[in-house]
Amino acid sequence: MKNRVLISSILMASVGASAPVYATNDGHLDGVWLSGRITTTIPKAINTSGPSPWAQLKNLKIDSGINNCYAQLTWAGEGSYVYQLVSYCMNGNGQWERGEYSSELWELNDSRQSLGSDWGSIYFVQQGKAFHGFPANYAFIGYEGSLEFMPKYNQKGSLSGISVGASSGMIYSWDSGSKIGGTSRSGGLKLRFVNTDQVPQGAINCAAGASPLCVESES
Repeated sequence: MKNRVLISSILMASVGASAPVYATNDGHLDGVWLSGRITTTIPKAINTSGPSPWAQLKNLKIDSGINNCYAQLTWAGEGSYVYQLVSYCMNGNGQWERGEYSSELWELNDSRQSLGSDWGSIYFVQQGKAFHGFPANYAFIGYEGSLEFMPKYNQKGSLSGISVGASSGMIYSWDSGSKIGGTSRSGGLKLRFVNTDQVPQGAINCAAGASPLCVESES
């Protein structure tokens, strides 16, 4: 389990204080969807398919695909102050699947009702590959680092957007078929708020557990 001491301490300070706090504990972002993409160029990828010393591949481009992945925020319930960030992607077989390594985000003590983690993560399947359950030749691309989700509201008080901050981390890629992987800087993660009617029905069905590929893996 990744260290979340910083965010946890902020949360406990806000909950324990007698002064008014902003952490709402009301599930205000429960069920919210974001479209997602991770694309990067790995400066020096490592090919471990042969004997060592392993070969290096320079400037290897990796992508999860355009309009191929989505993520949903799911509230853990009253008293938790915690949301789970779960990804859903269409794999290379044309099937929607739930991502591995779901991350937790905590309500923060700020006036924007933000969520955050000092070390969160999100992982997508590489475009044209499969990932859920780690099948043969699985391949993923993921971000690990600090995450902050800052909601925006219109004059009617309805959610109109989410600004996502991602820094102090890295992009990690691995293809078990080619045995090629590596890391790059964190700038390749893009998450954008979308209304539910903009989300593909396959992703929505997957979030409801429509197939074995959509159920949380025990791997």
